[in-house]
Amino acid sequence: SIHPITILDRRYQRTLERLKQPKVLQRGYEKVGVKSGVLHSAENSTQCLTLDTELHQIFLKDCSPGTIFNLHFSRDPTIRDHVTTATEEGKCLDTGRAVMPAGQPLQFFGCHGGTTQELSYDSTAKLIYHSEDNRCLDRTDVTLGAPVRLLPCDLTKGSQRWDLVPASEHQNPGSL
Repeated sequence: SIHPITILDRRYQRTLERLKQPKVLQRGYEKVGVKSGVLHSAENSTQCLTLDTELHQIFLKDCSPGTIFNLHFSRDPTIRDHVTTATEEGKCLDTGRAVMPAGQPLQFFGCHGGTTQELSYDSTAKLIYHSEDNRCLDRTDVTLGAPVRLLPCDLTKGSQRWDLVPASEHQNPGSL
């Protein structure tokens, strides 16, 4: 039988290979596919990503009620994957600049189709990653209200794992 670590290592290697594949610049944001829902921490289901509309940043918050995120994806290499919300129309999750120091908080900015907004969700590995530089959304500071950051992808870190729970199935775990 195959050891579970070996299976995780193979998935991690496939994810890294996908991250290294070049993308072609996008002409616009055509919707090829969208998965929507609340992004729960896979490590602590009572904590969710939440958008602060005044600061235009995402934070770790209690999951009541939870921001609905839209994960746009495409198999077409001319269309970049990106992340939006139901409440901030025309804005995408953005790294802020092409070469962003590790650990900087992410922000929401007007959608423009550039590489700073190319974020993808791997539902098997449960990672939200920036394919240009192999960094993943990380909640290293588990304090509620702490900003979420991009850090080097590491499948062994539970702080980088996210469950996308459809809005129709989302319940505040604290109220169960």
